[in-house]
Amino acid sequence: MKNIEMCDENLVPLRQLEEGLTTILGSAGYPMEKINDHLLCSSGKRIRPALFYLALGFWGEESAAHLPVALAIELIHTATLVHDDVVDCSVKRRGNQTINAVWGQQTAVLTGDYLFAEAFSLLAAYGNIDVLRKMAALVKEISEGEIQQQQECYRADISYADYYERISKKTARFFSACTSCAGLVSGADNESMAALSEYGFHLGMAFQIVDDLLDFLGSEEVTGKPVGEDLRQGILTLPVLHLLNISPYREEFTAKISRRQIDDQFIARITQELKASKCLEYVQAVAVGFVQQANKNVGRLPFHPNRETLRKLGNFIVDRRF
Repeated sequence: MKNIEMCDENLVPLRQLEEGLTTILGSAGYPMEKINDHLLCSSGKRIRPALFYLALGFWGEESAAHLPVALAIELIHTATLVHDDVVDCSVKRRGNQTINAVWGQQTAVLTGDYLFAEAFSLLAAYGNIDVLRKMAALVKEISEGEIQQQQECYRADISYADYYERISKKTARFFSACTSCAGLVSGADNESMAALSEYGFHLGMAFQIVDDLLDFLGSEEVTGKPVGEDLRQGILTLPVLHLLNISPYREEFTAKISRRQIDDQFIARITQELKASKCLEYVQAVAVGFVQQANKNVGRLPFHPNRETLRKLGNFIVDRRF
C-alpha cells in the first residue's frame, strides 16, 4: 500500500487505522459487503489520518484512544472521492475501477452517503463536540469547493485567485482540519492551535498543486488515472492556467477549451507545451513555496521529534510521483 509510512517509521498508528477500517467496512453485510471490500482493496496514501496522528504526538496522546477520529477522517475522505467519481463520471481511481463504474451512479452516490453516515456516527460516539463541529463545517466547505469547480468547468477566464480558493476548500481545509482536530482533542493552547491550522492548510495547498502537476507529469500506471484527466473534464488547474497566461497559443487553446474540444491529441499538445514552456517547473516551485510556508509554523509547536517528521512530510509531498 502506497501510504505515508514510507516517509517516516513513526507512523505505526496507521496499522491500527487499517485494522479499524477493515473491522468497520469488512463487517458490513448485504448489500454493502462487496462494495466495502472493493473500497478496502483500493486504499490510498492515508495522509490525512497520518497528519492527525503526527500532530497528536506533540502532546503525548495515546493514539488508540483517538482512533475514531482518524477513522472518521479517512471515511470522510473516501466518501468525497466516491462522490467525485460520480460527478466526473470517472471509471478509474488508484488503478482500480470506481464504485460507479462497477455498480452504477445511483449506488455510488448512496455509498458516499453511507460512508459519511459511518464517519459521523463514529464522531458522535467519540463525544467531542468541537471535533464534530469542525468536521461538519469541513464537509460543507468541501461541497462548496466542488460546486465552485463545476461552475468553473471549461472556463478559461478563471483567475489564479479562483483556483487557489477552490483548492483551499477542496483540499487545504481538510488538511488543516486534520491537524486542528489533534490540537482540539489534546487541549492545545491558542498558539499551537494556530500553528497546526496554518501548517495543515499550507501543506494541503502544496499537496493539491502537486496532484494537479501529476495529472500531466505522471503516468496512468503510477497515478492510477489517465494523463490529463482533469482537463478532459474541463477542470482548469494551475499548470493549464499558467500556460494560458504565457503561451503564444493562448487564443487557440482557450477556444478549444471553451468549445469542449478536448481530445487525446489536444491533451498531448498541451502536455508538450507545458514541458516546453517550463510551466511544470513553475508549478513545482509554487508547491515548494507552500511547503516552506507550512514549515514556518513547525517551530511554533512544542519541542518534539515530530517537528522533523512534519518537515519531512512536506518534502515527501513535493517529491512524490503518485
